[in-house]
Amino acid sequence: MKGHRCNATKLIVRTFEEKGVDFEVECILDSEQVIVTLPIKCGPDVIERFVSVDDDNDISVVVSGLLNNTPKEKHNRLLEAVNLLNNKYRFVKFTLDGDGDIRVEYDFPSETPTSGVGMMAFEMLFRTKRILDEGYSIIMKAMYSDELLEESIEQLPAQMICKLEELRTLIESDDNETDNLNDEDFFIFNDEDDGPNNEKNS
Repeated sequence: MKGHRCNATKLIVRTFEEKGVDFEVECILDSEQVIVTLPIKCGPDVIERFVSVDDDNDISVVVSGLLNNTPKEKHNRLLEAVNLLNNKYRFVKFTLDGDGDIRVEYDFPSETPTSGVGMMAFEMLFRTKRILDEGYSIIMKAMYSDELLEESIEQLPAQMICKLEELRTLIESDDNETDNLNDEDFFIFNDEDDGPNNEKNS
């Protein structure tokens, strides 16, 4: 905990250490960044950064490494995929920059209470991974095929329902002893609320 300039960095580091998350902290220019590597299902390992510049709690979350240096002739097609994913997931924002890199971004509300910063960052890890696990196939479809992307988007809620059924079965098999559930199981349930028709107002 010592040596971190930003209060939010200290809070995130404390929570990640308690939860057993592998991370590192880097100072880049005027910012402190808590960095975590996330493996994406059937995709690359991406880098999620929790960026703080002062003692306020308006942390910026940036995920890079999803898709880089795409050819210009694919940008319109990828922009279509980005827009579809943004319509589905309002909790995070997919972006396509001029270099053809796709990133995911999220900003903590400036009024985030100090007591909740660490757990909110921890939850973002699971939410981000779940969204990218589901959305990566849409990006790949846009990159390497001419098929309609809307059809793939319509299939995602069914996949989420399957995950919820798996969780329900797990709970029943444990005779409702939820102490056996790990953090990932908990956030699978939360992500059901992030579907296109049941999104929480964050």
